[in-house]
Amino acid sequence: LGSIDLTHFVKQPFAENASFDYEHFGRVVAVAVRMLDNVLDVTAWPLKQQQEEAAAKRRVGLGFTGLGDALIMLRQRYDTAEARQVAAQISAAMRDYAYRASADLARERGAFPLFSADLYLSGTSFAARLPDDIKQSIRKQGIRNALINIGGNITALGQHGKRPWRVGIQHPRKSGALATLELHDGEAIGT
Repeated sequence: LGSIDLTHFVKQPFAENASFDYEHFGRVVAVAVRMLDNVLDVTAWPLKQQQEEAAAKRRVGLGFTGLGDALIMLRQRYDTAEARQVAAQISAAMRDYAYRASADLARERGAFPLFSADLYLSGTSFAARLPDDIKQSIRKQGIRNALINIGGNITALGQHGKRPWRVGIQHPRKSGALATLELHDGEAIGT
């Protein structure tokens, strides 16, 4: 799983003319997809079956962080319809750039071994709902990664709003009892 910090793509942050640089974002997404595809080949898989599964489907995950901060830099309130629209546009752009990049990698390196254009683009599959130009590229040259799991904002939980948040970690003590460390509203509570 890779993550891209959205704050790096805000031009003129906090200004009236603040904007999101989709072109630069697209280039970074393409590099991230290539990097994640490379990771599949250099990973030391614990089991042969895991290596075979990874090689057959070449699934990767790509997400973003910093959505709330990017929205603030774009002068958008986090809880408005306008901010939700910007977030949806960024998510759709990431999806489209990632799938285009994977199709380009297929032209260079070959499609994932189990690829069949008819099956991949058929019916109600996720790929069948991609924009037409991406589907045409996939049909023509294949796609390198069977699944590109596009994730949302990985830092949203506990970062925004007025609700308290809690994170807990447990590990066994020598006595066999569980030791717990919780963060609640930014304060550590140990047991």
